[in-house]
Amino acid sequence: MCAQSLFSVPPRWILLREDNLDAIIISETHWDRAWYHTFQEFRLKLVDLVDKLLNILDTDPNFEHFTFDGQTVVLEDYLAVRPYQENRLRSFIQNDRISIGPWYILPDEYLVSGEALIRNLLTGKRIANEYGTPMDVGYTPDPFGHVSQLPQILAGFGYDSAIFARGAGDEVDDLGSEFIWNAPEGTSVHTHWLPLSYGNIANLPEDIDDAVSMITEVIHELKDWSNIDTVLLMNGSDHLEPQAHLPEIVARYNENHEGKVKIGTLPEFMALVKKHADEFQSVSEEFRQSKYQNLLSGVYSTRIYLKQENERLQRKMERLVEPMASLAYLLGKEYPAEKIRLAWKYLLKCHPHDDICGCSIDEVHEDMMQRFRWTDEIADSLIADSWERIKERHADSSHSLVLFNPVPYARREVVTCSIPLSNLRFAELGDIQLYDPALQPESPLEAAKNEVHIAFVRQQGFDMNPTSTREISLNGDTVTEFEFDFSNLIAFFPGMEHIVEEIPTIYRIRVNSENEIVEVWGRKPHATTAMDGGIQLFDETGNSIPHQSLGTHLEPNTDSTLVQDEHEVIRIASLIDTEGLSTCTLKLGLEEEHASYKIEGEVQAGENWLENNIVRIVVAETGTISLLDKRTKEVYDGLLEFEDSEDIGDEYDYCPAPNHKSIRSSNTLQSVEVIHEGPILGQLRMTGEFSLPSSADPKRRGRVESTVVCPYTIELTMKADSPRIETRILFENNAEDHRLRILFPTGTEAETCHADSAFDVIKRPIHHQAHEDWYQPMPPTYPLRSFVSMNSGKRGLTVATKGLLEFEILKGQGGTVALTLLRCVGWLSRIGMKTRSDTAGPVMRTPGAQCPGLHEFEFALVPHEGDWLEANVQTEVENYLLPLLAEYGTPIDTSKNEERTSLVKVHPEPVKISAIKKAEDSDGLIVRVWNCGSEKHSSTLEFGFPIIEATTVNLAEEMNGGRIEVENGTVVHFDIPAKRIRTFLVRFDDGSL
Repeated sequence: MCAQSLFSVPPRWILLREDNLDAIIISETHWDRAWYHTFQEFRLKLVDLVDKLLNILDTDPNFEHFTFDGQTVVLEDYLAVRPYQENRLRSFIQNDRISIGPWYILPDEYLVSGEALIRNLLTGKRIANEYGTPMDVGYTPDPFGHVSQLPQILAGFGYDSAIFARGAGDEVDDLGSEFIWNAPEGTSVHTHWLPLSYGNIANLPEDIDDAVSMITEVIHELKDWSNIDTVLLMNGSDHLEPQAHLPEIVARYNENHEGKVKIGTLPEFMALVKKHADEFQSVSEEFRQSKYQNLLSGVYSTRIYLKQENERLQRKMERLVEPMASLAYLLGKEYPAEKIRLAWKYLLKCHPHDDICGCSIDEVHEDMMQRFRWTDEIADSLIADSWERIKERHADSSHSLVLFNPVPYARREVVTCSIPLSNLRFAELGDIQLYDPALQPESPLEAAKNEVHIAFVRQQGFDMNPTSTREISLNGDTVTEFEFDFSNLIAFFPGMEHIVEEIPTIYRIRVNSENEIVEVWGRKPHATTAMDGGIQLFDETGNSIPHQSLGTHLEPNTDSTLVQDEHEVIRIASLIDTEGLSTCTLKLGLEEEHASYKIEGEVQAGENWLENNIVRIVVAETGTISLLDKRTKEVYDGLLEFEDSEDIGDEYDYCPAPNHKSIRSSNTLQSVEVIHEGPILGQLRMTGEFSLPSSADPKRRGRVESTVVCPYTIELTMKADSPRIETRILFENNAEDHRLRILFPTGTEAETCHADSAFDVIKRPIHHQAHEDWYQPMPPTYPLRSFVSMNSGKRGLTVATKGLLEFEILKGQGGTVALTLLRCVGWLSRIGMKTRSDTAGPVMRTPGAQCPGLHEFEFALVPHEGDWLEANVQTEVENYLLPLLAEYGTPIDTSKNEERTSLVKVHPEPVKISAIKKAEDSDGLIVRVWNCGSEKHSSTLEFGFPIIEATTVNLAEEMNGGRIEVENGTVVHFDIPAKRIRTFLVRFDDGSL
């Protein structure tokens, strides 16, 4: 998506004449896989492009090189249609006529995780190595800004240079187009900024002399930016094919100019840049400004559902699928490397900027949701496979609950889980299902055998009689109860054991005097014969563990594929102490009588309030909440107010109307009810209706007078001994052309805030400095990855989010965090916007970007004293995003079981886990960590399995250091500077597992 630049002469004096300047021309294309056409439509154009390119390279040796936009996915996309061209394509790559990589796809950097950026490069490198070698330049031409840690990420793959276009501000006026870019911890890359973007000589005229004149003019414009005697000319842009007459243009130019131009490569140009590196200035910052090109940062909140789904799946892949598969691998299960790579590929294909930014036609984003579903389906299957091996490790003759703590630190946390009651006792099934609804039974037994479960067994050839029959009283009537036990028949269903295990095999069918079935109860073979009773938890020593029932309900038994069932499920909450990144087992039984527990930090609830030992919240009549931090006595009033304003912009940028008006949700609350009273988990549910103008007016000067009702529900959850207020909002969006935000007045009067980014936490000013002469005005909004935090003295408030990635700090009430929930627009791009002077893409309607219908938003409030780092907020955020998991464990006849299994513990807590996975090309595990703090730490990785050796590797998993000393066979010691990413290859002793 090529944007024009604001051509101006930088305030520097460089004695260069364009006649003496050399230039390297890059023949290239910028390939958006999907944007204003679908992927399949653009793929057909890609096929035409590559066909033409291969013919040009075959027939013209002077057309020396073509660059494929820094991506390797185009190889897969093309060869899926033209598989017979693989050898021809491979030959040109290996002979350095075509550059591929280093990326798999060109990502947006602010809307994906840091680990996803690494996997992107890792996938790109692996594919490039199959065809030749990856281009060793970090070419990222069009993402909407660049994160501060990109230099460290690129350097981690051995790429010591970067080229980009967007994101520059005043700093480049002094830096020029070549400079040294430092990551926060000091890693540097040689960098070239493209002042005239990535298509500065795109679409050269067919007339050779006109084309030469165009090149001459562009060299003249670039010379004032250049710090070396060679400029970079980019002959290509969005979806453009190679220009076959380029060699003729080059020859004509060289006949008439002292300086020479040639068709070359980006590595060739960067080699020239590196020769002058000692002359360059350096900079340490993110590039997220808009002095010379559009930044288009409104995409942080466009089609928010895409961001939410992407964040959820990134967490699932990085922190559940791979760590659990790694643990199962150490327990003897094969690591599913190819399956995990497949899931990552589907996810990464959602990360190009036109995809994840939400700035394409509706069909493109519908395709994204399908890829998200595929990723999710693979991930769930892999997690289930890992659970199976983990539960085998923990299983014994008792019913159990197996827990997994996905964070690498010990924690005291509430776990919630659902357990089918038929695992433990008889439980009533949902709807009564008859095999033959037309049957008129002549006896109670005939009626009972018409029940679908009993009839299913009969259809298999087993017409069994009841194991027992009795008369019982039910609701004042006498009914006949037949018990059927099919447990012994499981052996007759080879290959279906895993299905049969998930449904009851013992049934009690109750039939009234009219020969009608009135109730059906079922249990599994290992369950007791009890007909009622709740859940009881015990630790490994037999001590009772406090828990709270959250109620029972009927839900479909999705594991039952022989007969469609609804079974009774009980949901419980328990406060558990767990070790870091580990599993543990709790014994599970029936509660004979209701027990009372004394719980440290217990939750209490009232009509409109929740309270534990740390915090108290009260819902006001206005619908906002007041939050008291008992530790500091600080009160935060007016939280959770909706703010809505018109948005006459497009998918790229928010734009207020001339008659701008914001609407607040005060006095829209209709009800507050207590859902759970504690003592382990308390929950309030608030409901209301927010009336909003239905749309912008046709002239886009404001909003129409007619309104629509947008119902909402807010659930506030407080857990024992926790400072978090976990919030879930259901909002039915019936309005168009608007931006919906939720407000958190902090009362801190702070001048700055902190928000996380890829492998960084950035201190941001509350308000941007106005720049009237910039190409695009800088918006007051900022990106975040998972939290934004403000503080001053004893007063601090952090908002942790699940996929809500845009915020602004408003001036009122001591600094108010405004978190964007929805930005609803109907156009891919528009003209005539106050917040952008030109179009950013085709002017096309995109009704799906209005985001109609029901939306779910999740975030948590964390009050604290001191700044985010002093208060260890990052760990509280991680605990929120990665709750404890629990799975029911079936009793088995074994004497070998483990109560606890630890994968790895990390110390200290500012050192964060980014990845735990099997190495790409060896039997060891990759463990990647980063230091989110501001100081160097002496850190440890303590494993629960014996280690043979641990070595330092780079992000490409190549050796870049020696062996690390291992203490006691399980502990790895290392130092890690602030903001440094470190990756280790750890090999384990198979014989001791």
